[in-house]
Amino acid sequence: MPEITEGCVSSVWLKAIQLASTRPRKEASNLTVNIEGLTAATSLEDATIRAALDQALEQNDNFSVSTVANTIFPASLWKADLPRAVLFERYLKLWPRISKVRQNRRGTYFQRMISYPDLSESAFNQLEFIISAYSTGTRRRSALQCGILAPNIDLNATPFQGFPCMQQVAFLPEGKNGLRISALYPMHYLWARAYGNYLGLINLGRFMAFEMGLELTGVTCIALIAKVDEPELVAPFLEAADAI
Repeated sequence: MPEITEGCVSSVWLKAIQLASTRPRKEASNLTVNIEGLTAATSLEDATIRAALDQALEQNDNFSVSTVANTIFPASLWKADLPRAVLFERYLKLWPRISKVRQNRRGTYFQRMISYPDLSESAFNQLEFIISAYSTGTRRRSALQCGILAPNIDLNATPFQGFPCMQQVAFLPEGKNGLRISALYPMHYLWARAYGNYLGLINLGRFMAFEMGLELTGVTCIALIAKVDEPELVAPFLEAADAI
């Protein structure tokens, strides 16, 4: 069970693709990635690596890092000085436009977290439940988690599905005032998705920590299969990984 721990998203991503690239089928099983020290005022990214990745993603018709991150948390919509209900309402109001993107037709991670499993009248806002439960004294860790997978919608026999790759995310208080966000990916695509997913989880964790009166300390991402989905495109980045 390999484990990678870094304080920089760029570094942890480079090490993940380097590790998986050395394995059969370019896959690492049960890979745990930790991004630590998030309370420190240090840079989360290497600007050169981020720019090179965004350029490569665009040239190969993939979504940008920020677009992927926004499927987990729409950072531009959150205003910390406004009630969180405003964020939820803004996102759901924009949903008709968001859902027109082909890759979002089954949903997005943030949508599943605030309107599970869909936008019906019986939809459940899991983030609101977690924040409210914690604020009223609930400390049972099994209550502080969101389910993403909706079996009646997502379980099928298609050879390739895409969404949802992340199936569960938990918000775990640690230490005196810290919060760790932990996500489970049965399949994690390291080239097209992982970097944006790491940033999206950090942004989600910061929002939840703020609303729970805590401080985000770390992010853990567990991939049952971490796969280099475009092996021919990662070669320039493997050279950067060797330099870490």
